[in-house]
Amino acid sequence: MKNFKPLLKKILVQTVAITCISAACSLLVNAFRPDGLSPAMDDFSDIPVVLDSGKNAAISFSRAKAAYTSQSAVFIDARARVFFDHGHIEGALNIPWNEFDTVWKEALSDIGKDVRLILYCDGKKCPLSKNLANALFKKGYKNLHVLTDGWRLWQKYGLPVESGKQD
Repeated sequence: MKNFKPLLKKILVQTVAITCISAACSLLVNAFRPDGLSPAMDDFSDIPVVLDSGKNAAISFSRAKAAYTSQSAVFIDARARVFFDHGHIEGALNIPWNEFDTVWKEALSDIGKDVRLILYCDGKKCPLSKNLANALFKKGYKNLHVLTDGWRLWQKYGLPVESGKQD
């Protein structure tokens, strides 16, 4: 019994060390993989984006990414044109909130009102995409989703981006 306690302690210490090293390695590998899992702190889908209609329009990053991959949604950047021109989600349309009244109709001329729209801007507290969603809802668009902090997350995970003016 006397020799058993030191052996048990050694086994326990080694088990804890191996577990900690394994966890650290997995987190490190995930951080550098472009298709790595999104940490919970980056998935703002649990933060409601309640539109004037009462609908919670929040969409999780993983669902937005899946919609992009399957091409089942149109992405709309609500940031000012200068930011859009500097960089945006590949294929996204730009409807700058500060120019909404003059550009929305032309920007969405080929988009049906039932098409799934995912709106984004930059920053956890950026109001532009929510404002744009409210305005588009009033114009008859109902399938609206807001990706909170979308531009930063998109870049962080190395997803397709482009720069330049919208066609």
